[in-house]
Parts: sequence; C-alpha cells; structure tokens
Amino acid sequence: MKAGHCLMTEKLSPHSHYRSILLFFTNDALLKIIRTFSLNKPTTTEHTSVNAFKYDAFIRRFVSSLLDITRLPKGAQEHLLSVKLEEILLYLSAIHGTGFLYALAANSNNSTQKFIRTVEANQLSRLSLKELSFLCGMSVSTFKREFEKHYSESPIKWFQHKRLEHARYLLDQEQKNASEIYFEAGYENLSSFIQAYKSKYGITPKQHHKT
Repeated sequence: MKAGHCLMTEKLSPHSHYRSILLFFTNDALLKIIRTFSLNKPTTTEHTSVNAFKYDAFIRRFVSSLLDITRLPKGAQEHLLSVKLEEILLYLSAIHGTGFLYALAANSNNSTQKFIRTVEANQLSRLSLKELSFLCGMSVSTFKREFEKHYSESPIKWFQHKRLEHARYLLDQEQKNASEIYFEAGYENLSSFIQAYKSKYGITPKQHHKT
C-alpha cells in the first residue's frame, strides 16, 4: 500500500453494512506534516506494515466529513483533503503516538526486497500472475523477467513446486487425503493434482500414506 498499490477482496453477507474509504498520500506530504507540526520521533519505532486503530467517535465523524467533501467541486476537494489528512494524522498521533507516522515514512526497503517479500508472502495464495504483478507494481512481462532473475525458473513452475511441497506436508503431518487438499494446493480438480504430485514425487498421494 505504501507504493500506492492495493488489492482488496471482500466477502460480505448480503445483509451486512460495509463502507471503505482509502486515503492516498505521498511520502513527501507525510514528511511535511511531521516537520510542520514538529512531531518528534519516538525513541523506539517498530516499522510495522499494518496499523489498526479503534473506530471511535472522532474517526466516525471524520469519515462522515470526507463523504460531505466528495460532493464539492474538485478544486475545493483537493484543498480540504489536504487539511483533512493533517487532521486525522494529528489526531492519531496524539492518541497513539508518532511511531506509526515514522514507520510509514521509513524508506528502507528497496524494490528487490519488496518483490521477494510479495512473492513469498503469496506462495500459497490463489492469486493470478496478473494480480501478483499488480501488487509488485509491474506489468506481467516485467514480473516474469524479474521472477526468473531471482528464482531461476518460471513463476508457474515455482508456485507449483511450493504448493506441492505444502500438499506433501498436509499429507504427511496432518494425515489428510488428496480429496481434502487438492483445491488448497491450487488445483481445480483431483485428477490433475494427483498427476502433478506423482510427476514431482514419483508416487501418488495415496501411495504416500502407505510409505
């Protein structure tokens, strides 16, 4: 999200009430707020990638005011949103401390680290190459080239190996059978999973249980 890329999947009850608002701002805008209001850095800062804050009465009113702003002309929106960003960051830092601001402003991770972190965090997910490329801020072709540079094989083969290794773990350690795990391993049907497993390990999942 720091890079401006956000992929969200929501599974909601048809009877639930849900609202989501995203605020995008540059690192320069954040640093300007820190300098303008002399928000001192805490002695210890944990650079967490996600921070969660209680949805209190102030934040509830803040969100309502943002919805009011969306009804104004574009020029007025831009000026007011700049002020609103200051408002919410000052409020949160007053309640929770300035650590999260400095964690957001930190720029210690280079693009290679981000790429590897994104790939390995999603090795068992069912995201497509297009979705993974999006999360890395790349085109699909660039993602494939970068992937082969770091992992020396294609993304499809690498992800398949990782999922089959996970499947073997489930068969061995959790004593599950093939019909219980094939979908989790990234396969649409049982027969293709069994064929891929045998191709990698030389035995079927059923034979694995007998060894």
